[in-house]
Amino acid sequence: MKPRALLLPAAIALGLLFVLPQVLMLEASLGRRSVYGGVIHEWSAANYRRAAEPLYVGILGRSVVLAAATTVMCLALGYPMAYWLARRVPPRRRSLLLVLVILPFWTSFLVRMYAWMFILRSEGILSAAFAALGGRAPDILYTDAGVLLGQVYGE
Repeated sequence: MKPRALLLPAAIALGLLFVLPQVLMLEASLGRRSVYGGVIHEWSAANYRRAAEPLYVGILGRSVVLAAATTVMCLALGYPMAYWLARRVPPRRRSLLLVLVILPFWTSFLVRMYAWMFILRSEGILSAAFAALGGRAPDILYTDAGVLLGQVYGE
């Protein structure tokens, strides 16, 4: 059997699972929506022109900035923690601390995000704690800081 023939199953899988969905998404992006939400197959670049409007460019820029900030914060928090766990913690305690780091991932992502919403909302735990201390909690939920906190925690 020729070595190139061994690539055929992988090439077919790659074509069906990656290339075909990309082609279908491109075709859908060039169409327009009907009144009932279906795609009308009249190809045009109108959707791409609309995506270049200032509103959408601003949203895209804000998303890129939040993604970059999330990446930097995850590296800044995760790398020192991993280094400390790997190099500085005695082996007897390392397993316990690793379990404590991994434990939140056993809970559903959606449940964890709703817990953050419960903590950060204006009537939430954070506001109650600030009120007990005689202050007022800043509104974090639905702000860039809240989104960044959720993304960093979710990663």
